[in-house]
Parts: sequence; structure tokens; C-alpha cells
Amino acid sequence: MQRLQERRLDDADWLVLVLDGKTFAGDQLVIALGVTSTGEKRILGLVQTATENKRVIAAFLRDLVERGFPCDRPL
Repeated sequence: MQRLQERRLDDADWLVLVLDGKTFAGDQLVIALGVTSTGEKRILGLVQTATENKRVIAAFLRDLVERGFPCDRPL
């Protein structure tokens, strides 16, 4: 799990970013899924939180960018 959350994301040409949250055991589990230019789907990260609030999701997105997910062009 730690390896998933820490791996670099600048090794692919990303076309799509999908965020989805589901209730699990009383908390929200938010997952980020990326789709590459070759059609490969990869789980980019996940976060468990009490709600899908703005601060948690913003921190989650910042982490993806810090790990190399592109934010300099539209997806």
C-alpha cells in the first residue's frame, strides 16, 4: 500500500484522471484512477476520510502532482 501511495507518476502520458468516492465501513474511500495514452488504467492513489471535503481532496490532488502527475495541460 505504501509503495502505491509513494510511486512516481511521471512515467506515462496521462489522458484521464477519475476521482471517485465510496462509503466503506463508515468512512469515505476516495480513489484516483488514471488512464494513459495507450489505454492502460492505473490506480494512482487513495485516501480514507470521514467526508469528501475540499481540504482532503485538495491535499490528495497536490500529492498526485508532487509525485509527477501533470497539471500543466488539460486532460
